[in-house]
Amino acid sequence: MATTKKNPVKIAVFNQKGGVAKTTTVFNMAGILAKSGAKVLVIDADPQANVSSSLLFENISEYDRKYGTSGQMLKNAKTLRDIAERPSCINDAIIKAKFMIQDKTKPKWRGVDVIPANSMMFDMPPLEDPDDEESGMVIAHALEQIRRTRGHMYEYDYILFDLPPHLGELTISILAAVNYILVPASVDSYSLAGFGELMNTVNFLVSSKRNPDLSVIGIFFTMMQATPYYISLYNETMEALGDTFIQSTIRQNVYAKKASECGCPLCWLKRNSGITKDYINLTEEVLRRCGKLGEDEHLPNLTDPKDNYTNYLLSR
Repeated sequence: MATTKKNPVKIAVFNQKGGVAKTTTVFNMAGILAKSGAKVLVIDADPQANVSSSLLFENISEYDRKYGTSGQMLKNAKTLRDIAERPSCINDAIIKAKFMIQDKTKPKWRGVDVIPANSMMFDMPPLEDPDDEESGMVIAHALEQIRRTRGHMYEYDYILFDLPPHLGELTISILAAVNYILVPASVDSYSLAGFGELMNTVNFLVSSKRNPDLSVIGIFFTMMQATPYYISLYNETMEALGDTFIQSTIRQNVYAKKASECGCPLCWLKRNSGITKDYINLTEEVLRRCGKLGEDEHLPNLTDPKDNYTNYLLSR
């Protein structure tokens, strides 16, 4: 019997301003989706390779012990730079991320795969050829070549991109390949300043038929604090953006950094912490906006997100 290939939901997490917890969002959303039973591919498009270093923390440690190296695994890995030159190599670039969710236990794959980044991506060759309309669609064509083979069960429910903080050729090529854009923002006017330019890019990709179904899921605030300034800007932004603003917020919390540093998403490292529940609430809202979760539905296998920080902020 013929099997139907899954059509994964493809989400680019992007803001033209750095330092807005973009990578932390991808890292923790990937963990939450996988813990709920989904198969997730994270594609790191940022040459700084932060989400690669976090998600592949145990893989890198294992590689270094085996080969007597120090951080060499990412340098040797295939990245989007290789895929842009030869899209068919995308399957060879995929690495199964291993997580250690309890001390002194063996790291295991738990549903998250990664196409990593490295510093070689700073010198990527041009993706756009003025004489070739298809050149800007290289990432979309590469994603179509992810295949299930006897050795590789690559059937994803979600593909998450961690984008660099600028609208270069690679970013635009990725936006031409995804279904949705999710925009994290810190609570200041600067992190919202590039939203107009992003919308112009979205409108161009839609009107030019390069990606006619592309849409913005919404903007949400990260590193939120319950102070008058933060709450005032939160309310002003919610009023100005309407439905584009996602009310779910991510509080400022030291556990987010600790989780990234030790390579274990919050849903396993700090299952019942407030910031873990923030990311669960955010992920569920994102899935509702993508039509993957009903209004009253919740993801399975996760903590009960009753500690609703957003409701607390709105009540002040």
